[in-house]
Amino acid sequence: MRPVQTLFLPLILLVLPTAQADTIHLTDGTSIEGVSIKEETLQGVVYKDGRTDATVQSNLIRSITFSPMPVLIDRAEAGLDEDQYMGSVAGYEEYISQTSSPERKFPWALNYAYFRVIELQQTMGKYDAVVAAADRLIEKAGTSRYATLALVKKAEALFDGGKAKEALTALDALTQLSKSAQLGERWDIEADLRRVLFDARLQGQARIKKLEAISSRAGGMYQSVWGRAEVAIGEALLKNNDQAEAEKVFRSVLKETGSDRNAMAAAWSGVGACLFNRAAAATEAGEDGAPAICRESALAHMRVLVLYRDQTRYLSGALYWAGRSFDLIGDEESGDRAQRLYRKVIRNHKGSRWAEEARAFYKKR
Repeated sequence: MRPVQTLFLPLILLVLPTAQADTIHLTDGTSIEGVSIKEETLQGVVYKDGRTDATVQSNLIRSITFSPMPVLIDRAEAGLDEDQYMGSVAGYEEYISQTSSPERKFPWALNYAYFRVIELQQTMGKYDAVVAAADRLIEKAGTSRYATLALVKKAEALFDGGKAKEALTALDALTQLSKSAQLGERWDIEADLRRVLFDARLQGQARIKKLEAISSRAGGMYQSVWGRAEVAIGEALLKNNDQAEAEKVFRSVLKETGSDRNAMAAAWSGVGACLFNRAAAATEAGEDGAPAICRESALAHMRVLVLYRDQTRYLSGALYWAGRSFDLIGDEESGDRAQRLYRKVIRNHKGSRWAEEARAFYKKR
């Protein structure tokens, strides 16, 4: 039997108002709400606010929430609630195959679909597919605001796929595009941030110093870039065993409304790591407050699992460390929770470092 809500869908579509209520999320953490997107180019996004047309520079946009959406895209988005990433990609591809040119009612949707395929392939860790999808977007929608974002995703996928030299070439293409199209400083900062992140030879204070310079350049205008630079600083501090300072940095990112989902997931993972280290030391010392710190650590990692499931770079680690946090508490209920989390990371993240680590603590029943 079909779900009840689908039986009434046609009727609902007839009675709901068709007025759009798109929201433009800016890089400084503010938003432009209740507008209708008309056009998206490399230089700017044109939107209608009431009866007035206005434009916002593309380099000032963090993301856009579209409402309503074409039916096929809406269905593809709904599949993500069940982590059906392959099904969602198929839904977007179906929309692309059926749409030869932008729809009059949804002029943004085709280019959006191209980009969402890139994002979802990255979520699934399919790096070659990310590169192919990014190349398609650049060919088909190279004058849209998504072209710069596609080059960033391409560079990240090439690096994550073990192709560091090709990743730097993609960053050079981003810098060249930004210069030729006069897109402002943001994309130079984005490229320079990843050049630092991709440089495995750059460690310790030298790495932190370069990241601090990028963070300063991003400043208040590009909070999303600032957030990513700051979490990278926190991770470097944590690697240097400066846990107190690292936690301060991670928590500062969590307070900023302009931080993007990647930075938020990284920050919660970082806070969780700091709390776990503190919890382990308190547990070993037999401190009365140790279980409370363990629960804080578990909660920080669980936030990643619940709120940022699309940020797969952090999911397997969050599962493992949430399990370890529950194990430290020591009671039967917490132990059962830990075992469920170990089982999940072993089953869903095969081949990852954390799946292998979890095997040492998983008790087969």
